[in-house]
Amino acid sequence: MEILDTTMVRVRWSAADGDSGAGLKSVSLYGRAGRKPFQLMVAELTGDSLTLALPWGHQCQFYARATDYSGNVEGAKQTAEGTVLFGTLGVDTVRTAPLQFALYPVAPNPFRSETQLRFELPVATEVSLEVFDVMGRRVAAPLRPKWLMAGPHSLAFRPDWLESGIYFARLKAGSFERTVKIVLMSRSMMRALFVTGWRGTASWEEPSSAKS
Repeated sequence: MEILDTTMVRVRWSAADGDSGAGLKSVSLYGRAGRKPFQLMVAELTGDSLTLALPWGHQCQFYARATDYSGNVEGAKQTAEGTVLFGTLGVDTVRTAPLQFALYPVAPNPFRSETQLRFELPVATEVSLEVFDVMGRRVAAPLRPKWLMAGPHSLAFRPDWLESGIYFARLKAGSFERTVKIVLMSRSMMRALFVTGWRGTASWEEPSSAKS
């Protein structure tokens, strides 16, 4: 395995034709973080590698199962074929995966320069995060489609090119979709709110593009 940065790793595998002589059709990749059971991450891969985003503070393990053109599938495996460690392991990092998908309200909100987008995944899946304005136009893509492991995830959103206003962050993870409202404010507006107090009385309709 090749570590790309503090959260990204490229998993590589190789396979040879089995006794059937039917030829390798695809590979399915299984993985786990920490002490959780192995789970199917991606099925029917036809290449020889996959880049994954992994949770910090975990030991992650992988193995691959091959399928030939006759439909024969390699047997299940009990041990990992590859292991990688991100960060320092500790008791507080051992965590059971959430029972459902979740996209949490951003914090801080309102914000001036940076806020955190936080979500959780019960299984490994392809995930994307996009931001829309009130007209339904996509203005940012903090997370382009990428395979992520199960567990909690967080990323910083720094929209220094956007004007103050109301925006909507939409998470797509497999068939799951969820949208949250975010409020970007200038320094002067934040100062005014600090003096007068935040009064969140206005209601806002989610743009149609963010709903779809």
